[in-house]
Amino acid sequence: MTPLDRYTEALDALEQAQDDGAEPALLEALLARDALDRSFSTPPDAAAFTHAASLDARLKTLAPKTLEALSHDPLAPWRATRPPPRDPPESAWWWYPPPKATPKEPPGWTLFSFLAGAVAVALVLEVGRRFLQGGESASSLVGTSLQAVIGLVAGGSFTPLGRRWLEALLERWGVRRRTRWRRFLSIGFLGLALGFFGSTSWMADIFEGLGYASYNQGRLSQSIRRFERAVALDPGDAGARYALAFAFEDAFRYQDAQRAYQETTRLDGGFYFAYNNLARLQLLRLDSPGEALALMNRALAQAEDPHNPMTLDPDDPMDQLIRARLLKNRGWAYLQLDFLQLSERDLKAALEVLESPAPHCLLALVHKQRGDEEAELAAWGSCLTVAEPLPQEGSEVETLWRAEGEARLLEEGKSGR
Repeated sequence: MTPLDRYTEALDALEQAQDDGAEPALLEALLARDALDRSFSTPPDAAAFTHAASLDARLKTLAPKTLEALSHDPLAPWRATRPPPRDPPESAWWWYPPPKATPKEPPGWTLFSFLAGAVAVALVLEVGRRFLQGGESASSLVGTSLQAVIGLVAGGSFTPLGRRWLEALLERWGVRRRTRWRRFLSIGFLGLALGFFGSTSWMADIFEGLGYASYNQGRLSQSIRRFERAVALDPGDAGARYALAFAFEDAFRYQDAQRAYQETTRLDGGFYFAYNNLARLQLLRLDSPGEALALMNRALAQAEDPHNPMTLDPDDPMDQLIRARLLKNRGWAYLQLDFLQLSERDLKAALEVLESPAPHCLLALVHKQRGDEEAELAAWGSCLTVAEPLPQEGSEVETLWRAEGEARLLEEGKSGR
């Protein structure tokens, strides 16, 4: 029997083999192919060469089907025990598993995978920028490093070196090699990046809470850093901007406080607290009573707007305290502009809402400018005797008013009038 005949019979038996007979039939086919290869030490004629090529085509079809039907891959142990050479060269292709055809992805999926990876990288870069914008810290460095890894892996899946590395990693985890993995990997990293981006508001709330904790503990510099981190993570959060503004104000960074208050009002036109504090800052530090009056008018309009979710409740004592402060500050602006009648109206309205010393101090200044000495002295007396219901913002200027009242009353007492 010639090697070609043996090879032919072995392939016929392999084609007919079932169940337990499939493995021996496959081994016989491979050994027959070895024998045929050795017989080709002298070049065969054209007919034998053509016949051998057709038989190889049959083996390339039958071997994968047989290997797929078996519960294990016997080729590796066969290569170790076959006649020398025991490690056949790659030209002895029949001793090695046939390469599996890689399914081609539709062009649309390839484009989608690329776009998903690009968006993932862009989102990671944006979140990293926000983390670092709030200043360097352990949390910013850890968060940015984690996002950088996600971005590098997502972007690297489209480079040859990155694909090979990821394919090796996935195979180590038992994931079979498929072109399709890039699609799911890109979608997965896009989901992670969206999760990071969507969590920035939640992380901003955490840093804002930490900022308030530091502020209440008297750690002003730390509170500013944390408020800045919150603003960087969620630039559209008006509450975080407002917190940063009053922290700046307490740190005597008045220009920074002014910008932060202005940004708060831009983000939320109904945030009347910011209008009020900005107006007080204009009066106290920047000597701009005209701008302060415009701001106070807007603050009062927003505070009394029924469509504003933050509108003041007439039955809430804390809301009434806020209303009294708004009226007091507008009365102060009117006083600075010499609109004494309007100033008196707002200051008396503030006292009707809530009795507190500051409106009495300002009323004393109104009466002083009018030259009404009796009303001035009475107002100074109330300024010094009325108790403050709650600690009030801008207390240092009220201390100056009280000092002026004490000096005025002392002068009056010395004169004996």
